Amino acid sequence: MTKLSVGKCESFSRFYILYILFFTLLTFSVNAQIPGFSKFKNQPFERPSHLPQFTASDFIINVDRMSLYPDGFMFGDNQTLKELFDFLLKEPNGQKFWIEEATKVATILNKWDFDTSGFGGDRYFWSARQLKDLSLVYLLTGHAALGQFIHSHVMKITGMPYEFWLNAELRGYDHDHPVGGLETSMLCNTFSVVLSAAGGLFSSEEKEQIDDALYNKGLIPCLNWFEKPYKSNWMAVMCNGTFVASKYLNNKEGTSVAVKYLKKYLNDLIDSDGSYGEGTSYFDFPIRSLLPTIIVMENEKEPDVFSVSGLRYSSKWLAYHYLFSPDKDGQTLPNVVDFGDNGSMGNSSFSGPTKNTTNLILAMMYNDGLASWLINKFGGSLNLLDRLLLYSYHNKRGLPKPKSPEKEKLPLIKAFDSGNCFIRSSWDDNSIVMAMWSGGHGKTGLTHRRPEVSSICMGAYGEYLIVSPASASYRSPLHYLWDATTHAANTITIDDKNQLFPGKGSSIWVKTDNSDFWEQGLPKSELVECKEGRIADILVNEAAQAYHVPMKYVRRSIIYVRDPGYFVIVDKIEARSSSHKYSWRLHLNNRDEQGSLKEIGDGHWQFTRPLAGLDISLFADTEIETEIGEGYLHGPIRDYSPEEKNEGKLGSSIELEAYNLQNSQSLTYYAVIFPTKDGISAPEIEYENNCITVNREVLSFKEGECTINQKGRIETFKLW
Repeated sequence: MTKLSVGKCESFSRFYILYILFFTLLTFSVNAQIPGFSKFKNQPFERPSHLPQFTASDFIINVDRMSLYPDGFMFGDNQTLKELFDFLLKEPNGQKFWIEEATKVATILNKWDFDTSGFGGDRYFWSARQLKDLSLVYLLTGHAALGQFIHSHVMKITGMPYEFWLNAELRGYDHDHPVGGLETSMLCNTFSVVLSAAGGLFSSEEKEQIDDALYNKGLIPCLNWFEKPYKSNWMAVMCNGTFVASKYLNNKEGTSVAVKYLKKYLNDLIDSDGSYGEGTSYFDFPIRSLLPTIIVMENEKEPDVFSVSGLRYSSKWLAYHYLFSPDKDGQTLPNVVDFGDNGSMGNSSFSGPTKNTTNLILAMMYNDGLASWLINKFGGSLNLLDRLLLYSYHNKRGLPKPKSPEKEKLPLIKAFDSGNCFIRSSWDDNSIVMAMWSGGHGKTGLTHRRPEVSSICMGAYGEYLIVSPASASYRSPLHYLWDATTHAANTITIDDKNQLFPGKGSSIWVKTDNSDFWEQGLPKSELVECKEGRIADILVNEAAQAYHVPMKYVRRSIIYVRDPGYFVIVDKIEARSSSHKYSWRLHLNNRDEQGSLKEIGDGHWQFTRPLAGLDISLFADTEIETEIGEGYLHGPIRDYSPEEKNEGKLGSSIELEAYNLQNSQSLTYYAVIFPTKDGISAPEIEYENNCITVNREVLSFKEGECTINQKGRIETFKLW
């Protein structure tokens, strides 16, 4: 049996992280903005002294206002508006929703400022997005003070300089050829909704000023972006702002450009199996951003651009990520297993899409029962724009009938074109879910990916256990010194270096020196096997070409023995000719300081959390050192700026590391990971003569094959 040397020297992990932080303080500079451009903080106005304090009851839906919109408005025809009025006035769920919505509006008017608690809440262009919902409330009520609030901010934004409209703080600004970005498109979207819903607030002279600003500071810079578009979620967001602004301004050129690139996004970036290379939250963000465009297209019976896209299968891809863990009140938490940056606009690697908009779009456009099931599963209500989409499909009576993953007959082991691979114990709540990123990246390339080929994440019995770091602010030094490192992933490093990855590991916002470990290049990998067996399921991934040195194998095999439910992970590592240090790591959830990892024997640890834990046994075919260290796990929302509340602290993940004491040409790790909870404990686990025994079950490894003997039932898998 291989001897393990545990804790005999200062923890390399702790030393490594402290070195990073110390070295960073000496060598990096954080630029939360591009030099020379201003930050545009919120622009609150002084509250009119004559206004009373408002409550929800002050916002009364006035059905007579429908006469002001005899043909509806750009985002809903007359029938759509009637259904919205009826829902809010006549249905209990609508009445409850309205009280909640009116309460939010009352809070805003009482402090005469936007809600600044969300992502980027102190930046005016982010908080101003709330004008969309406020304008719809105004459409429904005609509330005078609300109209005054909307009017003040629209006129303020109209007079703001190009630097604001283009968010030059982050994106820069070329005076001679202004190019828009995400924030520009969002402002176009906001203005188009507000001016369609509450256009009566403005005089003809004011409308002329507003339209001029929307065209010159909004639409034209967005069109300029399409001169050099790039393949990412940006394309969908830019299409939406461009499309709705063009529709509002009756600009046919803009409409044509938006439709052209929307088709390109749908067909060239979303994989044919519905998966998406940028991850779940970077999928949710662009798809829900398209909501206004989809509403207008449906209202105006525009030619269908969505039917041939792999988007029609995306609910299936989304469903695999979720742990489906109910909280103490029975509400299903949006916990997911995923990889990459995965934190755009309010979600990070362990908190999946929490809004219903994307699933609503999938449900209505594709008559998708699984998307309806996901809406019901996670609860929550539809917002006003969501309702406009729901009611715009006049030939349908609400959401399609829900259909669970089990009724869809989705297999429990699945590999997607995006590189996301999954093994699930079942589709029940609190089941065991193992995810691996194969290194495949689908049509989006490596945008928002990281050097983490063959990395794993896992949840079981209601707990997120083996974790990806999620995402600090892109302007935080931790982004390139931890989040985007192979060290922070649950995979193999060679000589303490990153896997190959494009780019230099820095940005215009954060300057760091990570030359000690960053390896620039294009990683290649191959998913060798994804198979459902009789006794076990197996994923095999080859990552030899993801490293900076010539390798014959860096092959990870994940074997899931379904009964009683545990994993054996085999890492076969062999260089072509040279000798190296090969490090194996797991990062475990301690975000809430309720995780605990204890060594209970030679190469044997127990990780515990309140609801569940892991029994971890690690063996190798050469002498290895193991250490327990500390890492970072960020919160469920990525912060806009560094060092805000969601940025992880050192120790928010627990790191278990193993490495060979002497450089060698080859090494094989064997790990047994057994999920535990009250009533389910791990049996005795032993390793001897290339055999792992789990209770009386034997997994033998010979000549690149694994043979499982389970009470006389035999199954063999080829690993290499």
